[in-house]
Amino acid sequence: MPPKDADPTKVHRLFYPQVSIVVTVVDQGGHGGMPAIWCMPLSFSPSLIGVAIASEHKTYRLISEAEAFAVNWLDFSYARQVAGLGEITGKEHLNKLLAVGLSTMKWAKTYP
Repeated sequence: MPPKDADPTKVHRLFYPQVSIVVTVVDQGGHGGMPAIWCMPLSFSPSLIGVAIASEHKTYRLISEAEAFAVNWLDFSYARQVAGLGEITGKEHLNKLLAVGLSTMKWAKTYP
C-alpha cells in the first residue's frame, strides 16, 4: 500500500528504474525492436514469456506475422541504442535495429 501522502497517479514510479528488455523480431516486413519494461515468465514448461506491447506498434504487427520474437537483455553500454529504439518508429525505418546501431544474429534453437 502506498504512503498516504503519495500521489496515486505516480505510484507506478516506485517500480522504476527497472532493466528494460529489448524485444526484437525479424520478418519479411522488416526488422523491429522496442524496449519493454513489462516482461514476465509465464511458464517454465513449456518455456513461455509474456511482454506488453501496444497493438498499434509496428513491432506488434511484425511479431503477429512472424509468430515469434526474441527477448534481449542488454547491459548499460547499450543505453543509447535502447533509448533510440524507443524514439524512432518502424514506420520510418525498415530496419530499426540497424538504424540505432544494433546488429542481429540468427539463433538456431527453437522452443515448442
